[in-house]
Amino acid sequence: MEQRASQNQKVFQKKNSSIPPAKQSEKNEEEVATGVVTVAPPEQQISEEHRQLMAALVTGFEAAKPRGPDKSASFISESKKIYKELYASSSDTDISSVFETMNLFDSCVEEDKSAGESPSKDLAKGDISTRPERSLQLTRFGSYKEESESGGQVAVIDCDEDVNTQAYNPAMYIQAMSLNLLMVEMLAKFAKTLPGFLNLECADQAALIKGSFVEFLCLTSIRLFDLKEKCFVSMIMPGKKVALSNLVDAGFPPIVTVIEYATKLAKLKLSDQEFILIVAIRIVSPDHPELLDSTRPVVSAIQEKLLNALTESGHVNHAEIPNFLAKVVAFLTDLQPLITKCESTFVKHKLNKRFFQPLLSEIFDGQDEDQVPTC
Repeated sequence: MEQRASQNQKVFQKKNSSIPPAKQSEKNEEEVATGVVTVAPPEQQISEEHRQLMAALVTGFEAAKPRGPDKSASFISESKKIYKELYASSSDTDISSVFETMNLFDSCVEEDKSAGESPSKDLAKGDISTRPERSLQLTRFGSYKEESESGGQVAVIDCDEDVNTQAYNPAMYIQAMSLNLLMVEMLAKFAKTLPGFLNLECADQAALIKGSFVEFLCLTSIRLFDLKEKCFVSMIMPGKKVALSNLVDAGFPPIVTVIEYATKLAKLKLSDQEFILIVAIRIVSPDHPELLDSTRPVVSAIQEKLLNALTESGHVNHAEIPNFLAKVVAFLTDLQPLITKCESTFVKHKLNKRFFQPLLSEIFDGQDEDQVPTC
């Protein structure tokens, strides 16, 4: 975790140094003397190249979202099918009634009133696209048929306790894992829109997706968290929310700390373009362990291009926030404990032979009991 945090600092420190010290000092002294912080007109000074880059990233991010009636129906039917195969004790089990009482998603309390009030809701909007073709490895998608032990209530894990100390709700767990699978697909599809990503070897593309999945999941979840309602705004189920208690029941207790991180993220006042830039920067990190050494300079160059855009946007749109980029890296550094705990949760579920789709299993492949991440 310390290594990952230092990598964040190293990358963003280089971008902070792009402002000449003398000019920055003069600007700071003037602002202190007058008490007025000069704010440039939004995007007026952002180069055309960076505006086009940011627009393309937003388009790619929106297109990658798992949204729409067909996707929602597919998600529900697939979750019910898996639950019936793994946990139904008899053929006459009413799966629909089970999912009515054990639904991961709830209706929003004040749907009309809350619409548009939270920055997180902006990311829940946008056009949907069809699911990508299924094929090999993490850069592709494949159908799955999972063999698993049968039973009703099974032991849950708490990342800070022994894996068999609590019980989880099997129906909610399956829905959460199905949702995680959609997030892997979203990550892979969005990654393919990043400049230069498709020029990498398939093995390196897979390494970046595999290495960034948990952080991608954490970042997008935090952005979708509604601080007023204290719940997640669903992308896949418009008009629905996911309560923190439901995710705990599903077997993912670390997510309860999301309120702290959502509050910190809100203070950065990021536009959707800037948030998506940060997500993209973290995906194309040259420090992912499974990258080939010969590929790291290429990935670093891709990341540098994205960092330049974020740096320029920060100078233009966040002049009122001193040391904006330093605050961004501080947020990403503070996020590491949540990422580590979520990794631990996934690994422990897998080690205890819980239901795990092959695509998700590949992300955590090779991790045994001695490699469970710890804080």
